[in-house]
Amino acid sequence: MADQVETRSGGDGHFVLVLPGFTAGDWSNLPLAAVLRRAGVKPKRWRLGSNQGPTGEIVAGLDQRLRDLYEREGRKVSVIGVSLGGIYARRLGRDHPELVRQVITIGSPFRFHGVGRSATVQRIWESRLGDFDPAFVDEMYTDEDLKEPFGMPVTSIYTRNDDVVRWQQCLLAHGDQSQNIEIRGANHIGLVAHPGVHYAIHDRVRQPDGAWNRFRAPARFGIWYRRAEIYDPELRS
Repeated sequence: MADQVETRSGGDGHFVLVLPGFTAGDWSNLPLAAVLRRAGVKPKRWRLGSNQGPTGEIVAGLDQRLRDLYEREGRKVSVIGVSLGGIYARRLGRDHPELVRQVITIGSPFRFHGVGRSATVQRIWESRLGDFDPAFVDEMYTDEDLKEPFGMPVTSIYTRNDDVVRWQQCLLAHGDQSQNIEIRGANHIGLVAHPGVHYAIHDRVRQPDGAWNRFRAPARFGIWYRRAEIYDPELRS
């Protein structure tokens, strides 16, 4: 059966851990799970309930979930995160490069220096800071350009119409294994259901391990995408 899936869809059947956004749970990523199954890979829930922020329990649970999935098959795990889930995904990639195959974020802000923040999100976040893991928060607020580079492919999918986070916070700097993909016609919540996001993810997870190539949308799907920006330290909201 695994061979049939690989032949039909191109995927190699590896595990893909999918992480939900702030206050959401595994149910919110059902559209992505369907896309991943069609791509011939195996979507895996995070199984940590509602995402109430980086509490000590969630941070430890993420590490354990990743290790469990890796040990089940002995293969690296791709990690996809939506919004705050993408910040978790990036943390897993940096902390466990031996376990993570690639990182894909969707509407995830990870630049908190030099780019203006959403006032609404900031108020909600700061009201809960006392519940969060201090080490995680410190690392999160560290200037992105001072952090160690990733040892695997990293993709950031974002929209300029994001009504929750500043789109500039989602931009990766140029790198040999990094790429920004900008989506047209979606807001923050709508990204997980957007066909352009689905097509890009389908393409990304089907690539062989160790053989990453940049995403290029077919001309017939050009209406879903616009030319993505590369991070510029002079960008301001």
